[in-house]
Amino acid sequence: MNRRALINWLSGILALLFMAGVSAAPRGEVVVVLSQDTDAYREVVRAMRAELTRQNRADLPVRVLTLNEFQSQYGQIVGQRPVLLVSVGTQAARELADRRPPVPVLHTLLPRQTWQSLARAPGQASSAIFLDQPIDRQLLLLKHALPGRTNLGVILGPASAGQRHELMAAARRQGFQLQIEAIDQPAALLPALNRVVEDSQVLVSVADPMVFGPSTVHHILLTTYRYRVPVLGLSRAYVEAGALLAVYSTPEHIGRQLGELVSRMAAGRWVLPAPQYPKYYDVATNPRVAASLNLRLERESVLLMKLEAAEGQR
Repeated sequence: MNRRALINWLSGILALLFMAGVSAAPRGEVVVVLSQDTDAYREVVRAMRAELTRQNRADLPVRVLTLNEFQSQYGQIVGQRPVLLVSVGTQAARELADRRPPVPVLHTLLPRQTWQSLARAPGQASSAIFLDQPIDRQLLLLKHALPGRTNLGVILGPASAGQRHELMAAARRQGFQLQIEAIDQPAALLPALNRVVEDSQVLVSVADPMVFGPSTVHHILLTTYRYRVPVLGLSRAYVEAGALLAVYSTPEHIGRQLGELVSRMAAGRWVLPAPQYPKYYDVATNPRVAASLNLRLERESVLLMKLEAAEGQR
């Protein structure tokens, strides 16, 4: 091979390598798929990136896509083999689960029930950070906020019926008596509610659309208020609507936990963690409801400190 031919050959090889580098995904890329392009979902990403910076992983390539962008670019994305796909919210989780990509998937900001209902191919690597709180954490909050109130009521619907044994076991561990009513149709809700609050000192909310849905929350809060039974809610929004208190996690909390997990995976071989509940959380109370029920509640910051200490986080 003469000198000119050698130069041309080397130039061609370099050009091919350059083109391959342009088209290939950045090494170690994480692709985040948002259910919607809203502030709440973007907050998960912001908090994740902030945590990656704290963990000295700011150089980790992270690409953020809306659900529509992911759908239109799916073939290209999978072909580039990112090290991890992250869904934020239920819609994105369902989309990724239905497609069953040959890439590890970590679902975030979705209820545990939704995670359990997702289609998963045998052997597919997937995990989740749930949005809802573990029942033991909720009962610990009641223990500190309302000492002496040990008779609890719960209404289960079709989506939450499988939690019966878990709820009963947690109540035993925390020293509570639990009265459970189960319904299988919307018309049965109010009669079950009237029965359960007659013998309960607190009504514990569960994530079930037939029980605590947009069309039922108002009736539940009015009925419990009439019986002077406080409600342990599912979120700050429930507390603002009239529940007495709640422990909940924000998108920022979930994003921080996500950043920790991604950083840990990046330090190893991108092995997914086990599905898990939120690590970080906050406490909300409704002083107006407490006053109307003649209940004395400590400040939210004090209850949060006690709850964290009980869980060994302080």
